[in-house]
Amino acid sequence: MTEEQIKEMEKRLIKSMEKVVQNTMRQEMETLKKELEEQRKKVDKLEKCNYELSKNVNDLQQYIRRENVLITNYPQQPNENIERIVCKLGESIGVKIDFKQDIQAAHRNPSRAAVQPILIRFVNRQIRNKFAQAGREKKLRISENKLYFNDHLTPTNSKLFFEARKLYKTKKIKGAWTSNGTVLVRRDENSQPIKIHHMDDLKPFQVSYSAAIST
Repeated sequence: MTEEQIKEMEKRLIKSMEKVVQNTMRQEMETLKKELEEQRKKVDKLEKCNYELSKNVNDLQQYIRRENVLITNYPQQPNENIERIVCKLGESIGVKIDFKQDIQAAHRNPSRAAVQPILIRFVNRQIRNKFAQAGREKKLRISENKLYFNDHLTPTNSKLFFEARKLYKTKKIKGAWTSNGTVLVRRDENSQPIKIHHMDDLKPFQVSYSAAIST
């Protein structure tokens, strides 16, 4: 066998080996791609399950708070009588309160605020809703402090409402409020209220309301 023939055989062998290596690598890449896609599907499924679980837990926590009203800005005094305060508020807004029959519990709710809000838990939603609605309509002031009769929101819903209010203050939406523990927003005066369950639900409202109506 001549030297030229040997070199030709070497070339063929090298090409053959290259093809084998390329085919092997291609197969391994395809296998890795499939495995990666399967992992992505599993991660997506887990993220969806986690989202649903978190939402269900939050909904349950909010449901537990359905008979509660949170009153903010009521001046705090040493040795104050919460029962008397609640009954007096009821008189001021035209809703008579029998503390022993209508109220399950009432106390200052620990918070970072300078004045801790008063948390009232009613025995049923009917009297609770009547009290909350009357309080909001009356717009009471105590020592120049405007009182707010709020839904008792979960930490998650409180954060959602805080972000929604920021959009309202920067005129990116026409309104933001809560109803029975649900955060709602309105794009403009003619649009329907939209329920907010997640931060992603607020993303479509990043374009300001004032800019939208001027175009």
